[in-house]
Amino acid sequence: MARKIGKVVLIVFAALFLIALILPFAFKGKIKEAVKKEASSALYATVDFGKISLSMLRNFPDLTLAVHDILIVGINQFEGDTLAGISSFKVRLNIWSVIKGDNYEIKKIIIDDARLQFKVLTDGKANWDIVKPSEPSAAEPVAEPSKFKISLKKFAIINSYISYDDKTTNTNVEAKNIDFSLSGDFAADFTSLKTLTEIESLYLSYDGIPYLNKTKTVLDATLDADLKNSKFTFKKMELSLNDLLLGTSGWFAMPGNDFDMDIKFFAAKNDFKSFLSLVPAIYTNDFSSIETKGSLAFDGFIKGKYNEKTMPAFGIRLKVGDAMFKYPSLPAAVTNINIDVKADNPNGNPDATTIDITRFHLEMAGNPVDMTMAVRTPVSDAQLKGKIKGIFDLAAVGKVYPLDKGTTLSGTVKADVKLDGRLSFIEKEKYQEFKADGNITAANVKYKSADLPKEINVPSAILNFTPAYLDLADFRMQSGNSDLSAKGKLSNYLAYFLQKNAVLEGSLTTTSKNMNLADFMTASSTTTTADTSQMTVAEVPANIDFTMNSTFGKLVYDKYEMTNVSGIVKIKDRELTLDNLKMNMLDGQITMNGNYNTRDVKKPQANFNFDMNQVDIHKTFTTFNTVQKLAPIAEKTSGKISAKMSIATTLDEHMNPVYTSMNGNGGLLTSILKIENVNTMNKIADALKMDKLRKISLEKLNLSFDIIDGKINIKPFDLKTGNIKANVSGWTALDQTIGYVMNMEIPRKEFGGQANGVLNSLVKQANAKGANFSVGEMIPVAVLIGGTLTDPKVSTGIKGAMTSAISNLKEQAKEEIQKKKEEVVTKVKEEANKLIDEADAKAAKILADAQKQANNVVKAAESGAANLRSEAAKRADQLVAEGKKNGPIAKIAAQKAADKVKKEADTKANKLVDEARKQSQSLLDKARQEADKIKQDARAKANASR
Repeated sequence: MARKIGKVVLIVFAALFLIALILPFAFKGKIKEAVKKEASSALYATVDFGKISLSMLRNFPDLTLAVHDILIVGINQFEGDTLAGISSFKVRLNIWSVIKGDNYEIKKIIIDDARLQFKVLTDGKANWDIVKPSEPSAAEPVAEPSKFKISLKKFAIINSYISYDDKTTNTNVEAKNIDFSLSGDFAADFTSLKTLTEIESLYLSYDGIPYLNKTKTVLDATLDADLKNSKFTFKKMELSLNDLLLGTSGWFAMPGNDFDMDIKFFAAKNDFKSFLSLVPAIYTNDFSSIETKGSLAFDGFIKGKYNEKTMPAFGIRLKVGDAMFKYPSLPAAVTNINIDVKADNPNGNPDATTIDITRFHLEMAGNPVDMTMAVRTPVSDAQLKGKIKGIFDLAAVGKVYPLDKGTTLSGTVKADVKLDGRLSFIEKEKYQEFKADGNITAANVKYKSADLPKEINVPSAILNFTPAYLDLADFRMQSGNSDLSAKGKLSNYLAYFLQKNAVLEGSLTTTSKNMNLADFMTASSTTTTADTSQMTVAEVPANIDFTMNSTFGKLVYDKYEMTNVSGIVKIKDRELTLDNLKMNMLDGQITMNGNYNTRDVKKPQANFNFDMNQVDIHKTFTTFNTVQKLAPIAEKTSGKISAKMSIATTLDEHMNPVYTSMNGNGGLLTSILKIENVNTMNKIADALKMDKLRKISLEKLNLSFDIIDGKINIKPFDLKTGNIKANVSGWTALDQTIGYVMNMEIPRKEFGGQANGVLNSLVKQANAKGANFSVGEMIPVAVLIGGTLTDPKVSTGIKGAMTSAISNLKEQAKEEIQKKKEEVVTKVKEEANKLIDEADAKAAKILADAQKQANNVVKAAESGAANLRSEAAKRADQLVAEGKKNGPIAKIAAQKAADKVKKEADTKANKLVDEARKQSQSLLDKARQEADKIKQDARAKANASR
């Protein structure tokens, strides 16, 4: 009996093992099709994945499905953006649900080595919003419910990366090396959830201010989850930020589309050292050995609903008392650290937020620094009151903080600045009502590090604060043999730092006798051979309207050496414009005008006009990669060229031209050129047996060209070398293929020796084709040049006999150029119209905003005038009433006084309204001028591009 049972057991196990081997292959196609269908159904994205593996052995009898190398890439506005790249996505499924095919029951999900990048553009479009909306018609049946049923026990993300970039709020988050686990019974109405999140490095910034930087983060939580009502209550919630441990209590719920919460948090440890760990530079420099003392109090709350219209109330408080820190290996300490900061919002109205830094004091090696700041009504009309005063002895930094090896710092920076007033005073140009004064000065500042080749020395710098502008009254700098002086002003700086869309305006004048940018390049800077081939895209900032007028006696960058450099650089609306930038370079003179913009940072645009006068052609070749690629003949050419050209192109991620996008035109004038040992001329010399063509001297050339999609089309031009004349036309393409026609007039006497045989052969071939050619004093030789710049193919013949081939080549080039020109013209017109439309919309908004502001000014004045009259009437009535009590004479006197009160009030009221109307008219006039200028500039730019 026992043997029979054992045999049955063995048979059953064998059968189960066989099923575990067979079933994954039997259902693999079914599962794969289901995954593909779910992944690719109606998405605004491109979805792809690698192999799919199935197994029953690991979690028998459940089925483990693994999808590898998942890639989700955006389209349209997010074309080329990777939303998600996941090395491995594993799902544990109930095998019986797969066999039935009615519901696929998921028990566990594991994501390994994922890279998720979330983006929100300035227009609010999010890259994860990729699900296309369904459009069911009345005749369509109701959609079937999804076959996926979640009965999840565990969800985990391992060794992953997440970034979040929100342009609408200027928020950036980057989390590196994330491990996340979540366990619980998601099929139950109520369960206990356990989660652990570990992030090796967390970065968080808002509005350009970094709040967390390279912060090691751990969140360990246990929650009571009411899944039916989507409410989660914290049983245990510990958040570690480096060494700062925060405890949390409360709950979080998601009723409908809202988020509702009542959360409190507090520092679990009250020592200053844990707070100090949030300073990235300190936390990474032997943090464990730092000596500290001092108390810490840190707590806060978030309470209320969050949705598109409301936000919860919140409060944060930080207090540090009598703290200090010192590195054991250094002689001095940062002492007397006292900080008292709080931010409150009692009702969720963003404008009700108050920020108070009532105390911020520290002493660095005995040098005191003090700061206070209070902010009220930050949304409607920010009211600021604050000051900073301190002395920074930079030599003391090395006494309290371990500088990198080879780094020295010295000099003094003093700050004494006060601010007090409302932002509206600045906007209305009532500068006398806003107090902003003080300055920041620097003297004898010197900085040296192992990464910098030369010490940087700032003998003097003065930055003065006024309500209207920041005044850089003096700035002088030296490094090695380089020097720089600067003066200028920045206006609207308060609005720029406090308001989302405010524009920072300014002008700066810089001068230098000698500037070698290599003196400021760090060891990690990339300075490759030429054309900035390894640079990354330099993004031009938004909300900047800045003009810099610069003069350099000598300016050196890598292989580019320029003298007598002068010109104007403008930055506005993510565009950098060069205005009449002149320089001596390449033994000649160059003038540049044009612009570079990064409105689409993935496809920067450059549009420039160049006027080059007598530059050395060989030096031009050795300096610019573009010339090396498209005109390698310049390497073996000596002489001078003058050229005027216009070039528009898209740039790649290394700031190199995308040649297929390059369009332009220009003309070229040369001095006498000497060309020696060039492939093309060598092959022509071989074909005609004329060795003198291997080394030629060309008289002055005058040619013009078009650049269409990176292809240089040379219009017919004449050249002469010795007694030989020629007319040349053709093209050089992006891939270095070429197609040229050279019609030569060669004197008969040049055909001597072996060349006679060539001539006889050419004549014989021509007459065989019916040319009836007879030899005269001048021989018309046609040369067709094809192949590539490095390997040209040359064919020769008598001109009349090659007419058909030449005509076909020219006609083909002509048709191609005309077609490309028409495409470019259409594209330019579209872009010009778009530019004008955008300018009109921007101008209309400026006028609408100005009208609204003007109406508010008049409305406020009329309200104030009404109050003045009302108060005067009340006062007049009081005077008359009191006069009545004292008899008829007193009544008459009181009546006169009352009339005077009302008359004065009426005069003040009228004056108030008149001034408001004048101010509103001034606002409207200023807005009209700005709107007109925007439209004029756009139309001028559009016409220029046409």
